[in-house]
Amino acid sequence: MPIHRRLPKLRRMPDGISRIGFIGVGGIGRPMAERLAETGYELIVCDKRADALRPFRHMALETTARASDCARADMVIVMVADDAQAWSVVSGDAGLLHGIDPDRPPLVAIMSTILPETVRRIAASLATKNAQTVDAPVSGGAVRASRGELSIIASGEAVPLAAMAPVFGSLGSRVFHCGVLGNGEAIKILNNSVAVTIQLLMGELAVIAEGLGLDLELLVEVMEASSGRSFVTGDYEMQKAVLRRIISDPALLRAHVDVCRKDLRLAQSLGIQQNVSSPLLDGVVASQREVPYEDCGTRWRSLSQQTPQ
Repeated sequence: MPIHRRLPKLRRMPDGISRIGFIGVGGIGRPMAERLAETGYELIVCDKRADALRPFRHMALETTARASDCARADMVIVMVADDAQAWSVVSGDAGLLHGIDPDRPPLVAIMSTILPETVRRIAASLATKNAQTVDAPVSGGAVRASRGELSIIASGEAVPLAAMAPVFGSLGSRVFHCGVLGNGEAIKILNNSVAVTIQLLMGELAVIAEGLGLDLELLVEVMEASSGRSFVTGDYEMQKAVLRRIISDPALLRAHVDVCRKDLRLAQSLGIQQNVSSPLLDGVVASQREVPYEDCGTRWRSLSQQTPQ
């Protein structure tokens, strides 16, 4: 039986943002959208997948499969998986661009992790309808998204960033202002390349530690107090919870691995654009290209100390 949540009274912000169009409610997008609804914003939730929209219908929120329907909002958040999807939901058939009234355009925040050049291309397209765009990718994962504790890595013009500040404040505990449009994406991509590599490597090391008969909790404790410190060792209990959630569902595992691989490729693309040699990064990208999803799940099961079912 579906659970119907009692939503708080809708916000009426002094900056005029009370209704938000949220495009893309996947692994991170869903808890972000739920967080905004819980903190009082009116939402138009957009996703092509009917099953992704179902929880929001149970919350009595407006849902749609057409991004153009979100153009009626005061602000639109784009939180899709990759560059192609971001461009499609803005400029494709039934895309956001086609629904915008140039006299009353929404503010647009690209919160997906995509290339800076894609953000600038999207912004130029939206500018033809007088819509202002910022990029504000996030870091922290689904658990922190549900708590409103994400890091938001924003860049763009000061005026739209200031107007969006209350919304970002509902989603994140820290907002970084990174300069000109696209800088937020560049910083997020470089950050993710480190985080993804650590998560993959820690999975491999957990299997090695198991084989050696080592106490994994002790290994993590030593790493946290030593030169092996990372985001995994810094909050190991949370990381175990995150990994257990990921490996509990084959579709979720596949989606997470695909995002990890995508983020590594984006970092590699930035290096190529700058004509920078990055043999270590190239090696990580190549090594992960053909790893079966099940192998990633097995390694993360060891890292999360979950007993196989």
